[in-house]
Amino acid sequence: MLRVQNLSVGYGAEPVLEGIDLEVKAGEFASLIGPSGSGKTSILRVVTRLVEPLTGGAHVDVARTTWASCFRTTRCFRGAPRVKT
Repeated sequence: MLRVQNLSVGYGAEPVLEGIDLEVKAGEFASLIGPSGSGKTSILRVVTRLVEPLTGGAHVDVARTTWASCFRTTRCFRGAPRVKT
């Protein structure tokens, strides 16, 4: 399962996304769609721990993440992402 709660992402102190909530349960598929520059990649960077969120965070239930699904992503998770509160 993937859970994103009250996520704010920014580069520097200025947020580019605020208040994002998302939950994808095991077995579900989800897509992030939107125009160029809308924050799709920024959300994925927080989920994969490449970027620290300004507020909120993302949690991945790593016990349910299979190696096959890990290899289909651009990077494998290095442990469960932290949820900042």
